[in-house]
Amino acid sequence: MDNEEPVPVVSQETLIKEGKTALLYIFGGIFSFAMYLGARFKFVGIVLALAAVIYGIVRLQSRDRGNIRPGLVCIIAGVLGMLVVAGVPPFRIIAGAILGVGAVGLIAAGILKGIIFLLTLKKIQ
Repeated sequence: MDNEEPVPVVSQETLIKEGKTALLYIFGGIFSFAMYLGARFKFVGIVLALAAVIYGIVRLQSRDRGNIRPGLVCIIAGVLGMLVVAGVPPFRIIAGAILGVGAVGLIAAGILKGIIFLLTLKKIQ
């Protein structure tokens, strides 16, 4: 008798959702970091912050309840980007720190979810 572990049954929809989530986390972190760096150039910072707010509003108007949290996060990130661009010293420093830490956290979470996705994919093949 061989002592092989049973292969866990993972639906294709779950696997696709995990991979998509990993990519969205990584792209969200890169976008937040770009917004943080874009604040040095006011026009670029304003465009990126407005894009985040508009995307968040569109996500909130979706009928899917799973879009509420990402929509709110996008709106908050856009508002923080606007605060960084505005340049008011206490707000700029605090908002910049939150954007920077959030960007690093999103990228790290995306990489971790990507590793878990790849390990699950390898395990079922």
